Amino acid sequence: MERYSSVDSKALIPNVMHNSVDFSDIQAVVDGWMIDFFFISACRFFKEDTAEEFNKSMRSLEVIVQGRENLKLVQVKKVQLCGFLSRVINGKRLDVQFENDKQITPLMSALSIWKSFSDSVADKALYGTIQSMLFIQSAGVCLEQGYYDRALAVLERMVEDYQMPEELKMKLCAIVKRKDTYHQCLVQFSFARLVESVKYFLESVLQVHPSDFLLKTASKVVWACQGAEVEEYTEDKNALRLAAQYGEDSGKYAVGEGRTETSVNTADEDQNHGASESSAVARRQPLGHKRRLLPKHASPWRPEPGRKLYGGIKRRPRSSDDLTSRFFNLRNKDRNVLESTENEGSRRKKVKWTYEEDRNLKAGVSRHGEGSWSKILLEFDFSDRTGVMLKDRWRTLKKQGEVGS
Repeated sequence: MERYSSVDSKALIPNVMHNSVDFSDIQAVVDGWMIDFFFISACRFFKEDTAEEFNKSMRSLEVIVQGRENLKLVQVKKVQLCGFLSRVINGKRLDVQFENDKQITPLMSALSIWKSFSDSVADKALYGTIQSMLFIQSAGVCLEQGYYDRALAVLERMVEDYQMPEELKMKLCAIVKRKDTYHQCLVQFSFARLVESVKYFLESVLQVHPSDFLLKTASKVVWACQGAEVEEYTEDKNALRLAAQYGEDSGKYAVGEGRTETSVNTADEDQNHGASESSAVARRQPLGHKRRLLPKHASPWRPEPGRKLYGGIKRRPRSSDDLTSRFFNLRNKDRNVLESTENEGSRRKKVKWTYEEDRNLKAGVSRHGEGSWSKILLEFDFSDRTGVMLKDRWRTLKKQGEVGS
């Protein structure tokens, strides 16, 4: 403490406050900048699937908005959107609770927030797609984890409280009753696709509201510190004076030798919240019902080591295209095995074809047609035979005249 006794603390604070400016107004502007910063940070970490950093940004944002009743409308929307992202992230965790009602799952809670965006989302097709996936996955997550009764209860609740279409409800009820986790509806509108659609929505939001005033300003400071030759100060007093200089000359940073930049681009209307405070009263809206940004449990969720943030869906049944691809892979594999066998020479003895194998081969060709060796292998017992061996044996039988050409 003795080292700093000679430093006048008032001298370190730049005298930029005008007598007519109330400090609470200044604090409101700074809080707006901070809301913007943590909003864009949360969006970025959501898109990067970085759970731990996302939770840090959400906790900081929650501290800033706590107790503030008169946030601007655009700030309220950003806080609500962050709450929506938090619910989507925890969508598969049925033990996580955002509402007082324990029966409301995270995705059901996210659906109620999403419906409040109906007038503000420009892309109506995207809005409808995300809403449908929230309906489907609210029940699909319960079905995937084996909670069939809860899935049915969720469907009933969404019809009553969330205006879920009756036709969609009947379709999902049939899926749940059959316990068909791999139904095409659940595969097509999967949880992973829901997350990707939300990321696409965030891109459009950030184009309209970049919210990057502090981000750009901090980038200029970092750029200046990295690009300019800064003298090393051995005394803490001089270091404090340097910090005060940065505070006094905000927006004035060296960007190269002999050049300075004196302005910061603030094209977004909601970035520079203090620009028009003195000339007009900004539209404000009370926060109303305070939604939780983070779930009610004490410790923030962290994914297991080595696992993705959003997890994934179970392996779906193979389509016809998958089977075709598998057939060609098997054929190539059989060809490689044959070539390897030929290279081995005498190390592997040839096994003579039995009467039973010839009969199975003829029956298989008669049923599936010539060339469907993989299907014939699956249906009949050929021991260690491969598809290439079946093809060669069939060619031999045709040469011997035992089968028609």
